[in-house]
Amino acid sequence: GGGNSTTPSLRNVQKFLQTKDGTQITSQESKVSENGIVVEELVKSSIKLSDNPTNSQSVRLGTANTAVVKEMTFELSTNTLKEFASAFGVEKEFEVVVTSKEAEQNQKTNYARQDLYLEGFDVFSVNISVGRDVIDSFANPAELTFDISDVNYNKNDLKIYYFSETNGTWVKAGDGGTVAGNKISVQVDHLTDFGIIREVSE
Repeated sequence: GGGNSTTPSLRNVQKFLQTKDGTQITSQESKVSENGIVVEELVKSSIKLSDNPTNSQSVRLGTANTAVVKEMTFELSTNTLKEFASAFGVEKEFEVVVTSKEAEQNQKTNYARQDLYLEGFDVFSVNISVGRDVIDSFANPAELTFDISDVNYNKNDLKIYYFSETNGTWVKAGDGGTVAGNKISVQVDHLTDFGIIREVSE
């Protein structure tokens, strides 16, 4: 046993926000450290929808301590929120959890990566739940954006992939996303673990 040195320590920051349409968001950011090193960063946002959502809602996570990527943003469009509202009602609280941490062993293998580079071996996951229901796919896509300003390679080689539990490999998310300046964005209609793959062979 390593004594108490590996006990994860947590640090929490809370934020409250209400958009013009009356939707309320409460966010709590936390960092998990082991031996003084941040191993996981996450933000948990509770979204209470208004009767008629007219604003998109973004959940941001600063990821500089755990990843090459500086920040990740998950944006739910107005249409996605309306879809949620009609499926579950507006009195419900939707919990969105965005996490940044190191890839699992099975996500790092040559087989999983198909011999491509998984940038920083970093994995970003998004989970949405309403009470006990998990929302892992939706008709109206949401948008994932990563700040890649600290990536020192040709940014045009970067694509966003998701990890397919079914076949144990990384699969391109949609068209892999669009790079504009120091950001890469992609539309997604299902939620899982995402990573940034550099599409050059090792």
